[in-house]
Amino acid sequence: MKNKKLNRVINVVFVVLLLAALFNPNSAAVYLVVGVVWLLNIVVAALSGLAVLVLISEGDVREKLKNALSKFFFPHELPLVSKVFGWVVKMLIVLSLAFSGWIITLVCYALAVVVFNLLRAQLTEQATA
Repeated sequence: MKNKKLNRVINVVFVVLLLAALFNPNSAAVYLVVGVVWLLNIVVAALSGLAVLVLISEGDVREKLKNALSKFFFPHELPLVSKVFGWVVKMLIVLSLAFSGWIITLVCYALAVVVFNLLRAQLTEQATA
């Protein structure tokens, strides 16, 4: 219960930060958003490397890696509100980066989101096969 409350507080603070960056593109909030986005990009790159290892490995190693990655790629079934909130946050990130002029960071973030979704789909397909 405590983790859910902390998660909600962090999400609300991040959305407020995104809105501040969106409405004032010359503020320090933009730099905080850019820092968080680059951290997300680095995490997605590391997870992508591990997912590729899962896809090319076989046997017990594959199962161990797949179990380790399952909490990142296959979270428990999210309610519709959480899915919509996730897409709203993604759109706020894109808009705040676009309006503040961080185009390279925006492109890297968009690629990270696409790669993450493609790998999730690929790992889901492998799990059902």
